[in-house]
Amino acid sequence: MRAPRPAYLRLQLICSEGGSMDLQLTGEIAVVTGASKGIGLAVVRTLPAEGARVAAVSRKTSPELAELAELDGLAGSEPVHVAADLTDPQAPGRAVDEAAEAFGGRGIRVNTVSPGPVRTDWWTRRGGAADVIAAQAGTDRDGVLATVAPEMMRLTTGRLADPQEVADVVALLASPRSASTTGAESTVDGGLLKEL
Repeated sequence: MRAPRPAYLRLQLICSEGGSMDLQLTGEIAVVTGASKGIGLAVVRTLPAEGARVAAVSRKTSPELAELAELDGLAGSEPVHVAADLTDPQAPGRAVDEAAEAFGGRGIRVNTVSPGPVRTDWWTRRGGAADVIAAQAGTDRDGVLATVAPEMMRLTTGRLADPQEVADVVALLASPRSASTTGAESTVDGGLLKEL
């Protein structure tokens, strides 16, 4: 079993000649929802590393998002936080307009909502899915995350996916290198779908 990659690792596709692939995202503008934690935060970490400018949309910021903005600001690629409650039907349009105003254009849109087999707050928070399953299985949260949940869902990988793995797929699909990938689904679920 492969260990998850660190969250700040830059996505790098290794070419057959041994080099890395430029995803050609420099200067692209991305609007990422759900940006304060989990998959959205991982995407907000990944796209600027590939050269994109990011509008991070969430109801409120998080310590992790604020820290990321501070660190990336030092490197010149600070994401712009756009506060928006997307349950308000007018909020998505306002968020896109605010991002366009900040960056002068439109580009990539990433909507992140996923209560699936990805190690997010839905699983790990107090009272989350892991705690509910732990109470029924007679174990603790760590046991559920490490063993019970992956076995229960019969995940081929033997573990929940890491948000960074999803972010890496997002970066690849947002790239002009994947321009002919249209109308396709890219499932990052550790093999869950094959079991359903």
